[in-house]
Amino acid sequence: ATDAIDSLRRLANPAAAPALLELFDKFPYRKAAIMRALGATGATEAGPKLMKELEGDDIAAAARALGQLKYEPAFSAMLATLPRSKYKDIDFSRPSVPSEMAYRNRLEAMQGLALFARPDEKLVKELTVIIEDPADDFRLGEVAGAVLGQIADAGVYQLMLTKIMDANLDERIRTAYATGLWRKPNAEVSVQLMPLVKAADTPAAIKTAA
Repeated sequence: ATDAIDSLRRLANPAAAPALLELFDKFPYRKAAIMRALGATGATEAGPKLMKELEGDDIAAAARALGQLKYEPAFSAMLATLPRSKYKDIDFSRPSVPSEMAYRNRLEAMQGLALFARPDEKLVKELTVIIEDPADDFRLGEVAGAVLGQIADAGVYQLMLTKIMDANLDERIRTAYATGLWRKPNAEVSVQLMPLVKAADTPAAIKTAA
């Protein structure tokens, strides 16, 4: 049955949405697979059900399905989970068991937001804060850099390049921005990458990304 649901996801046929919504309520133990399939159908009517799952164990499937659907209420909901300031009792600078659930929620929210594929000003700001915050989880910084690359327009791409080329910034920060370079290459801006490739003192991870 799970294979059949996965096949429906690959077919991405909107006609499958009504049956998948019916299965959603009947088979809670297959929710993740059903949500992934619903995301592929483009059925925005599934949005309210998927929104509730952002608080559950299947947040990864829910966030990505909502991102695929570009369900607008989910954008602000997932964006609100990103700021480190929301998690006052958690020390993200040292990954641990207490921080892992919050880390996962923020991670999955970023992955879902990437699928909206738009350089929203507030989202760009939150991602840059995560990348440059020394008290935040370095793993989230790497993901934030990748997401920034996925949503980038020419302006955001230029911002990333400016940060990468700033030798005064910590190498970790520059490398996090560099992880987004190849996600959505920009032909017009890419000519500025050559100095990074040629310079002997360019960190290896940045040179590889460039």
